[in-house]
Amino acid sequence: MKPEAQFQKDLAIAAAVCGCLLIDIPDPVPSAKLRFNNREKKRPFDCVLVTPDKVYCLELKCQYGKQMPHQKRTEQLIGSVNPCAYYVVTKRRLKEGLFFIIKGIGGVDLRASDEIEVVRIFMDTMKI
Repeated sequence: MKPEAQFQKDLAIAAAVCGCLLIDIPDPVPSAKLRFNNREKKRPFDCVLVTPDKVYCLELKCQYGKQMPHQKRTEQLIGSVNPCAYYVVTKRRLKEGLFFIIKGIGGVDLRASDEIEVVRIFMDTMKI
């Protein structure tokens, strides 16, 4: 299993433990019928985190993974409507240990020590 897929699976478990829901956005599958006429669409972000108060679009990265151009465009589009709705959550493993970085459009840059703390940050800290 790829590291980002495992990260998403672990985050889904943490969300369930916290009484939230993490919904996967599946990759589009081009049909054989439309293969030549259809420009394959790419998913706008990895998943949606549903908390009791809000819904967040999340792009998950591991180590030093960067957003792809279509993901940056999606972030800008969503940010133009609601700057508190799109976040990039990065899982990093360094000598000091494992930690998570949550970055938002409005300059939000928070750290967490595990997946449950990531979900709790969205439940508590991100409230307006």
